[in-house]
Amino acid sequence: MEQSAKSAVMFQSIDELSLEGMRTTFTRNTANLIFRRVHRVMVKPEDLLETIVEKIVDGKSVVTRHKAGEPKPEFTAQEWLQNVEVRYSKFFFFTSATPLRGNDKIYNMALYGASNNYRELDFTDGCNFLFSPVSGSGVVPPRVGDLVCGLVMRGQNPSYKSWFTCSEQFFRTWTSIMYEEHESLSRKCGDDEAQIRRYLMSGNRLCTNGFRKWTLGCQQSVVESDSEELSKRFYRLHTENVSREWVHVYAALVLMMRYRELPDSRNVPNNLDSSPKMTRWDLPEGWVDKLVSKYNLLVKTQERMPEEHKAPPSTLISLILDPSSKTGMGLIKELTGTNTVFARDLEPIEVKEAPQFAGRSLVQKFRFDDPLTLESLSVYPEPTHKYLIGTQLYSLIETAQPVLVSKITGMFLEAYPVDELLSLLRDRPKLASKIEEALGVLKTHTKDSYQ
Repeated sequence: MEQSAKSAVMFQSIDELSLEGMRTTFTRNTANLIFRRVHRVMVKPEDLLETIVEKIVDGKSVVTRHKAGEPKPEFTAQEWLQNVEVRYSKFFFFTSATPLRGNDKIYNMALYGASNNYRELDFTDGCNFLFSPVSGSGVVPPRVGDLVCGLVMRGQNPSYKSWFTCSEQFFRTWTSIMYEEHESLSRKCGDDEAQIRRYLMSGNRLCTNGFRKWTLGCQQSVVESDSEELSKRFYRLHTENVSREWVHVYAALVLMMRYRELPDSRNVPNNLDSSPKMTRWDLPEGWVDKLVSKYNLLVKTQERMPEEHKAPPSTLISLILDPSSKTGMGLIKELTGTNTVFARDLEPIEVKEAPQFAGRSLVQKFRFDDPLTLESLSVYPEPTHKYLIGTQLYSLIETAQPVLVSKITGMFLEAYPVDELLSLLRDRPKLASKIEEALGVLKTHTKDSYQ
């Protein structure tokens, strides 16, 4: 009789109580971040500082710089997307009017951002998750469809007081740490935490700089990669510095704050396919030890059976699930401006006194796999309709354009009214045609914005 015994896996476990200081610091300093897609960028030719072109030639990076006023070569649309960086002394931009997370209560209003307010969160130096200035001359403007996040000054004309062009990986990291459950995770994995962990820790969902990940994987797995393959995989990134410099910072933060584990050689994130595997974490030197020391993390070696992963409740979710507590209600009021307990992204939660909307309790679970219609949307607040549609559109677009799915979904939500968006969910050929149109707009607009 065949037995299917599983060997225990050793891992470095972080004590739950000792981790609360790190979680609380992350939550306190990032809970009010507002994520939006860029809708329009304004630059002036006289504010151009330089154009930087980086390509891979014979397996090595070659960078050329063209100062303002100097002649520069013509670029194809693909080169503009992949190899070109343009720096300006100043610029400003407007986002779409569509909130991307439930803490964003600025409905139907675009946000304004300017180059002089560009800051980045400190993930690696002070490890305090606070905004700090960025050194260097000039700032790279975001591009149409890019994700930006930051702190917003509210009012009649809301604007970012601190912001940066944000990687999709940080967006997922923020969501994974702030929420024990979230539709963006359950859409793929349901409620199976082992599946959620595999999903997050594979591919480029949390791992940044895919080119660096590929080259390090080839080196560490002793796999050759030719110059053509390297050139095809290279992109000069325009997102926050930590996403450009290292591969695993965000994966490590999720591993520590969601799964209470320290990074080691046994839990290195990797693709599930046959691509070259990394055998070591790519992190700033001494960074993990710095976090352990700064937040007084208690670590011990434990064992578990494979697939036994349980996510502890995050600080924010714990507080919201206990709204009767002074701390919990205070945080809810700070985030929403009211005492209403409305879980992020319309994920209803159970509270002692469930709030009512249109005669229906928000405790009712919204099923994102149910077909959306005007009738099914009518029971939810009107400003949230596009977000609900976006969750289903994202899944459909992802199969055709996994790299640009977030940008294209954001463009559709901004450009089309609700009835048109619902028609895209029903009409797949029409959706495919709109995706092709969006790709053309992205390439053309990316090139024209900086010429």
